[in-house]
Amino acid sequence: MNIDQIMRTKVVTIGPDQTAGDAYLLMRKNEIRHLPILKQGMVVGVLSDRDLRLVAEQPEVKVEEICHRRVVYASPETDIREAAKIMVDLKIGCLPILDSEGNLKGMVTKSDLLSAFVEFLGLITPSDYVSIELQNSRDQLDHVISDLKRDGAKVLGITMSEGRPKSGKREYSFRVQTTDLIALKNKLGSRGYHLIAH
Repeated sequence: MNIDQIMRTKVVTIGPDQTAGDAYLLMRKNEIRHLPILKQGMVVGVLSDRDLRLVAEQPEVKVEEICHRRVVYASPETDIREAAKIMVDLKIGCLPILDSEGNLKGMVTKSDLLSAFVEFLGLITPSDYVSIELQNSRDQLDHVISDLKRDGAKVLGITMSEGRPKSGKREYSFRVQTTDLIALKNKLGSRGYHLIAH
């Protein structure tokens, strides 16, 4: 999944000549914790609520004096897993999303990523998991997906283990919506699939 599928496209921004007091009011009004700083349409910095806490007694200080000027950003095509890794590795709370010309297209925060992962893991949409050991083969994966659909299950997501190098097999966990999980597993077992119990 690309980052443009979860990014916020209505981004509140601030100018470099505005004050910390202005930034505080904008964050409070819009219930946000990060502000991209735009100068002539280009992102020149990012300001966080943490930055504002450091100058709480100086509301008149200019935003450009306290912002992070080294802007870490992503493109709309960035995979959300890569975006999450960047944010964890660099310990940052947001990523401005810029197009190839440097125009601000959106913003993604840790909260946005967490919501996407919660959705993917099925903590919002009711679902079940079916784990199957398969050869590390696209054909086998396609067969299982086809069989799951034929048996009336809706496949919501797939995760896989690192696998066992000697056997060439991996454990695939299919997140599915089905009306009868036991019947589904029985059908898969009767077709010769090696189901893994958890």
